[in-house]
Amino acid sequence: MQGFFICMPNLPKMRKNGMSRVLWLLWFGLFLCSRPAFAQSDLTQMSMEQLMNIQVTSAAKKPEPIWDTAAAITVITQEDIRRSGATNIPDLLRMVPGIRVQQTTANSWDISIRGFNGSIYANKLLVLIDGRSVYAPLHGGVFWTIQDVVLEDIERIEIIRGPGGTLWGANAVNGVINIITKKAKDTQGTLVTAGGGSDERGFSTVRYGGHTHDWDYRIYSKYDTYGKGFSTTGSNTDNWDIAQAGFRADKDKLTLQGDYFNGDVDTTSTMTSLTAPFSQTVNDTDKTQGWNLLGNYTDDDWYFKTYWDVTQLDLNILNETRNQIDMEYNRLVTLSAQQNINWGLTYHLNLERESNTETLAIEKPSQTDQLFSTYLQDEYTTLDEKWKFTLGSKFEHNIYTGFEFQPNVRALYHINDTNEVWAAASRAVRTPSRLESSGVITAYVNGLGFVKLLGNDDLESEKLRALELGYRNQLTEKITSDLALFSDYYDDLSIINYGAATFTTLDGQLLETIPYSNAAHGEVHGAEISTDVKINDWWKLTAYYSFIKMDLKMNSGFTDDGVTTALNEATPMNSSYLRSSFNLPHGVEFDATFRYTDRLRR
Repeated sequence: MQGFFICMPNLPKMRKNGMSRVLWLLWFGLFLCSRPAFAQSDLTQMSMEQLMNIQVTSAAKKPEPIWDTAAAITVITQEDIRRSGATNIPDLLRMVPGIRVQQTTANSWDISIRGFNGSIYANKLLVLIDGRSVYAPLHGGVFWTIQDVVLEDIERIEIIRGPGGTLWGANAVNGVINIITKKAKDTQGTLVTAGGGSDERGFSTVRYGGHTHDWDYRIYSKYDTYGKGFSTTGSNTDNWDIAQAGFRADKDKLTLQGDYFNGDVDTTSTMTSLTAPFSQTVNDTDKTQGWNLLGNYTDDDWYFKTYWDVTQLDLNILNETRNQIDMEYNRLVTLSAQQNINWGLTYHLNLERESNTETLAIEKPSQTDQLFSTYLQDEYTTLDEKWKFTLGSKFEHNIYTGFEFQPNVRALYHINDTNEVWAAASRAVRTPSRLESSGVITAYVNGLGFVKLLGNDDLESEKLRALELGYRNQLTEKITSDLALFSDYYDDLSIINYGAATFTTLDGQLLETIPYSNAAHGEVHGAEISTDVKINDWWKLTAYYSFIKMDLKMNSGFTDDGVTTALNEATPMNSSYLRSSFNLPHGVEFDATFRYTDRLRR
């Protein structure tokens, strides 16, 4: 048994219906793994036109319908979340075309959009939670284990497939995942959820929402514990648990919110020593904790957002304390009924302190990073509202590569009320991570000696030039489809350059030193198509198919050492998804999901 859950929303209201209703819900949650319906809209009852007009903000930093968005965008709604059966963010993302979700252990995931799978190369994706970036500068990715959002409190998740650097800055190269939580006024009352199973041994959430002195608020706490992952040897030590608590308070145009988390992650690490026996396998528990505070003031045509995010990682191979302070001002200027300009200023301060080991070290254990940026985006709609043109760019300065610019131009054409096409050309960059620029990873290989992976502070940013073409239509009142084609061209890809390895000795042992280098380039081409079919008022089908082909190569003058081939073969070419949602009589819901992914070619 994978697990079951029990959900009891708005407990005071349930008591009015008697104990028999409570017992029936408990039984149904245990044996059918289905949650009782919340008091909210059901997507099977929404028309296709309403679905296409769901408001999104990630593509333009202002509300607009999907139908008016010149980008490949998918929205996971609260109804999707509720009926998915998922208990974490990574599992939710499996329902989106173009996203590769790879769970490597019981406590770690590699998530990428449009290619570049793998633990050290899944670094071209920006993830936001209510506008707070959770991108980790240390390794250039996301620690998904500590992103433990209460799923019932999520309003929607907006996923942009393709470059988002013009508005969101460096590292939003292949996509943006924006997790947006509900306002406090929409989470009033009491919510209790609990469940458990053989893998997810136990998970629970308690949340209460109220109103006082013109403030709507909610407070919550949650706890999750997971068992060991699958292993053919039975020796996995990757079980983990995490506790989290937080709040949100809204008053008129002001929002204040914060979270605190504390987790234990069991790991097996190979620790390196410069003296015999040179390496040792250690089973230990990594400690993670942190907190964040966010404030957001939103007016009709501008907003100011700031947050302070603290993360502490006490790992076998490295200890890190990271403070991130971010401030952003955004303003929408309406020049006419057809034209508006969106511009903004951002300041980001990153304070890092590492405690090194012989296995993993940072050459500058303490570092302060500052990033200054501004962006400008002009949007023009023709008088007949057939065409919409968008032109803009991000300009920013960072300590790794200096000045960067990330322009894009987009056009959308409404063929008629039920058909539209869009096209885009964009440039995006990814700046080096701390490990790539100044990290030193040392490992010992029996019979061969030491291998040292060396950072390179002369690395340039990775660069993407992307071309996209999309088509949306509403075939009938009950069928919609969405097609996106893309061609991505990468330069200065940062890879482990085995061809540039040097050989010396260390304590009588052979030492091979391998640097990071901007040694590769390549092309990635693909297609993503999704369809929604509302068969009738009680049955809805959702399906997608994704195709991707990667062709990465070493730059001239660099040895083809197999890294690019491994990256090409690590990305499945074909994947598909089908979900059937039934609304049965007497409030019973039945959902079934099918997923298919190609075998890896490596």
